[in-house]
Parts: sequence; C-alpha cells; structure tokens
Amino acid sequence: MAALFKSIKPLPQFSKKAVPNALHEALRLLFTGSWTDVCLVGGTALAGVYAEHRRSDDIDLFATTPSSFTAMVRQTAGLKKQGAVFSQELSTPHYFHAAVDFKKHRFTLDIVLDENLKNLGEPFVTEEGIPVARLETLFCMKVACLVSRCSEKDLFDLDWIFSKIGFVDVATLIECGRKIDAGVTAESMLISLNGTLLKKEACHFALPETGVTVEEAHKRVSKLQKKLIHDFGEFEKKEKPLSEIQSLKDMASIQKKISK
Repeated sequence: MAALFKSIKPLPQFSKKAVPNALHEALRLLFTGSWTDVCLVGGTALAGVYAEHRRSDDIDLFATTPSSFTAMVRQTAGLKKQGAVFSQELSTPHYFHAAVDFKKHRFTLDIVLDENLKNLGEPFVTEEGIPVARLETLFCMKVACLVSRCSEKDLFDLDWIFSKIGFVDVATLIECGRKIDAGVTAESMLISLNGTLLKKEACHFALPETGVTVEEAHKRVSKLQKKLIHDFGEFEKKEKPLSEIQSLKDMASIQKKISK
C-alpha cells in the first residue's frame, strides 16, 4: 500500500492558495518549539501540503501521547495571547474543541488524543517545523470517516487521492479504514453512504486555480459515492454467505460439545 503513495511528494511549505494566512499563522504559533508526538491531519493537511485542490478552514491535530495532548491544549493559550478569540470550547482528557476567531478569520480547532496513530508512521515535517501526517495516513483517516460523516469534502478528498493512485479494491479500503476505526465494515460503509444526501451548495470549496466548478465538484463526489455503494454492495454479497457458513460451523461445533 505504501508504494502507491511514494510518487506523491509533499510541499516543503504550506500552500498559500489552500491555507488562509490566518490559519497558517495559527499553525505556526501552535507549533512553536519542538513537537514529536502531535501532527496536523484532515483537510488542511491534505490540501495544504499535498493536493492544493480545495480551501480548508479547520485545524485538526492528533496527539499520540497523553502528555503531548495536554501540552498542545496548553499551547492554545499562546494563540489567545496573540488576539485569537475562542468560543464553544469543549475539553475532555482525550478531546479539545473550539471555534476560533483570529485575524478576521473564523475556523474550528480540534485536538484529539489517539495513541494508535503512532503505529501509522512518522509524520512529514515542513520547513517551518510543522508535523503533517503522511498521505497514506490521511487516506486511511478519510476512508474511516466515511462510516460516520461521509461529507462532500471527504469524498472530494478521496476523489483526488484516487486520481493519483488509482482506485483501490474494497478489501484494501476496509483494511485501511480499520487502522483508524475497528468498526469499519462493508455493512457500516453502505449504511453511511446510502444515508448521505450530497448537496451541490456544499461544494463551494474547490480552488479557482483548479478550474473545478461547484457543479463539477458535486458531479465528482456523487459519482464516487455511487461507485463506492456499488463496490461495497458487491463485496458484502460475496462476504455474507461466507460469514453465514462460518456461523453454521460454529453452531455445529457448539452442539457437538454440548452432546458430549
């Protein structure tokens, strides 16, 4: 799987096209100093360092140790000292969220503690010292989030990745998704994909430089949604009989033990 991503090289610095100046400045302030167990993930990581395909107005950070999570939450105080106004704050031992107004720009900030992420490889570090998750890790996270969110942006991001590496078979998609969320199955994917109504008005995110219109973006994500529904559906049809056979075998084995 890793070989598929080797040809896609990250940018040495964040794209000024994809990442607003205020967001860029906020990242620099948050990552002041040396950070080894926290990295940027999500759409800003993908668009800002790899794809330059759409705008992104969120900062999603994943910490792999409790101490690094706590340290990054404390680091937000430095952002406040520089004039950032936080609202809708939510803080738990594993999660921090806030809506941030900074330099006339509003974005969301999420910090998550996920010790499992350290098993997915070392992040790429930009010339400014900001750790960014590797593209393969971002891909696994985008696949996993389809189970719960399946947004237009998520599908647009996956469409871009598939345009670079080619479409990936369902078994591999499930394997990738499970690296992030053990609950990823063909059935859970189908429930989420079938239950999602993609809206054209939610597709105003492609960068003008790409030439992708709102209509084209909506067309792409809708096409990918249909393909995923078809492929996961076919996969489940093949897998279900096998699981039913295994269940019958397990039941027969239990009955034998009872009869002895």
